[in-house]
Amino acid sequence: MNAELTNIIDEIEKGNNFNFTDPFYSQSFVLNRLYHEYLDNNKMCVEEGYYLNFIFHLEDLLINMERTSDIYLKRVKEYEKWRTNGFKKKLYIVLSSEAEDIADKIAECISKLDEAHHGLIDYPLFCDLQYSFINIIKHVQRTSKSLSVYHLENLW
Repeated sequence: MNAELTNIIDEIEKGNNFNFTDPFYSQSFVLNRLYHEYLDNNKMCVEEGYYLNFIFHLEDLLINMERTSDIYLKRVKEYEKWRTNGFKKKLYIVLSSEAEDIADKIAECISKLDEAHHGLIDYPLFCDLQYSFINIIKHVQRTSKSLSVYHLENLW
């Protein structure tokens, strides 16, 4: 292939990766996997210490959501610096806020897990965790879908 054409394609792909990246989409897969691995059964209620790996994954998700929020806030600052495209700036503010809300919900789940006694989760707490986690998954999927719709509507 022509080297000049390859460079142009690489530049377009870099731009697409920057402009059309959806971190919420990849996080929804992680959340679904975690739900099926830890909350689809009641092992946390019967196997001592089983919830500790779940906490580890939740803390990792929390860090990723906080990182996502920071990325969007940096993009807002870039737009403030150049005073361009006010609508995208507002979009990034909303996405940063969504990431913070999701991070807060994950932190709530972690604090609920701190109530575990003797390495086991009691069943009412487990049901509450399931409900909270399903709400987190729905929130992430809704945010991802909204971002995809925005990208499709503003593609041209």
